[in-house]
Amino acid sequence: MPMPELEPSHDPLDWLEILRKEHSPFLDRKMVEEGQILGLIQKLQENLLEESEEGSENMGSDDYEDWGF
Repeated sequence: MPMPELEPSHDPLDWLEILRKEHSPFLDRKMVEEGQILGLIQKLQENLLEESEEGSENMGSDDYEDWGF
């Protein structure tokens, strides 16, 4: 079963729930703490949101190059 698509804006607890279902052996054996996972998810969300903001800023700039062939 493929993992559902989640947007960066979704609640980190939604992401954690999917990880629990998909990777329960790692979480059950406490190889990784849930707090660490939540922290990583939040950092990833911040990075994704920053990248999307930077991308939208670059789309309107004069130095944007069209790489189409």
